[in-house]
Amino acid sequence: MESSNVLFVDAESSVLESIKRMLLDSNYRTFFAENADEAQNIKNPRALRTQYLKRLSKKTAIAVSGTPFENHMTDVWSLVDFVLPNYLGSLREFEGRYGDDIESAQALEKLI
Repeated sequence: MESSNVLFVDAESSVLESIKRMLLDSNYRTFFAENADEAQNIKNPRALRTQYLKRLSKKTAIAVSGTPFENHMTDVWSLVDFVLPNYLGSLREFEGRYGDDIESAQALEKLI
């Protein structure tokens, strides 16, 4: 795949159909950068929106969010995994290592 331009995605909007079309398109190219604005909307790692955005081929990713953490430690994992895939391990490894408690948050803070 050859490199193309920057893709700006408003993660708040309904982008699933457009992304599905891009992923199925044989002429689809790797983006130089993918910028997900309103990235708090990709905090659920099991949501289709999150999975599709992560599947897009890119050299760089930027997640812009005013609320990166609200309820669960997996919120943080999902955003970090979008920008730095596998930096915090797989979702299963992460959930085994970190709970939804202050001690886990403090341990994770040292890494990110």
